[in-house]
Amino acid sequence: MKFEAYSGSHEDQRESGLSKVLNAPEEEGEKIHAYFKELFDTQQQAHFEANKTLEEERVIEEINQRMNNLVGEYGGQPLQITSDHIHIIDFDKLKPNEKAFFEKIMKGSAQYISSRQVILMKKGMPIDSFAKHILHEVIHFNSFQSYNFNGENKLSSRRHGLRMTKKGGDEEFFLHYDEAITEELVIRFRERYFKDIPELAEGVVKRDEWIKRLKPESEHLGEDVAWVDDSEKEPTFYRNSYPEYRKRFNRLLSEILKRNPDHFSYKEEVFKLFAQSYFTGNVLEVARIIESTFGEGSFRKLAEETKKK
Repeated sequence: MKFEAYSGSHEDQRESGLSKVLNAPEEEGEKIHAYFKELFDTQQQAHFEANKTLEEERVIEEINQRMNNLVGEYGGQPLQITSDHIHIIDFDKLKPNEKAFFEKIMKGSAQYISSRQVILMKKGMPIDSFAKHILHEVIHFNSFQSYNFNGENKLSSRRHGLRMTKKGGDEEFFLHYDEAITEELVIRFRERYFKDIPELAEGVVKRDEWIKRLKPESEHLGEDVAWVDDSEKEPTFYRNSYPEYRKRFNRLLSEILKRNPDHFSYKEEVFKLFAQSYFTGNVLEVARIIESTFGEGSFRKLAEETKKK
């Protein structure tokens, strides 16, 4: 499998989610970057959107203010995402054809759409759930993103975080690890910053209290609880997303650490290597460590194991 070497710098100005255009003449590449910048800069509210509450607006602002720290820590180029980039869809306002369209493109409660430079959200989430979903998609928005130029103004996705798409767009690799890294970054951001965000601080305290209370009886829950809804008689525990993907990814990190004691002292150092690739597009170092750890051809094998057709 072929992958491009990283040729950018995190010091370059990033004006949209698009990081790089491949196989385009210089003039065409500039036009494509300008097109994505225009999409990024001109966000408009549609008739079927719900207005954000003041609480939601504040949470979005607080998350975006701190996102530069996370992205910069792993060598990425942070974007100036605002509340305008986040569109809350009121499904009750949708016409039948519009509803069918959004149900098709939205795989969950929230979705980053790279080709439109927007984050779509479903209306009516509790603030803790709203914050978690926003955070996940904002991290996707900040990841490295490249497109192939296929001629006649046609583009196809090439890289999105750690995810790679085969030329032609018929196969996608490393989707599982891409989502695992995204959610692991969500967890790190949440543990570091949510307690300092007034609208979320109470939820953090509540979650920690329930974890302490349940640990003796429920080790399987533990720190994997994202937030708790205890408004009813029996509390509902909401886990961090993609538990199976993250479990598999963390096994990979642990094995790399175990087999490379001269390169890594802690598992977090291995994670940082993958997170840097996610934000910068430099996949060569990840490929090298996988090949040196598991043998020649192991990077391709890992890609095939996580292939989505």
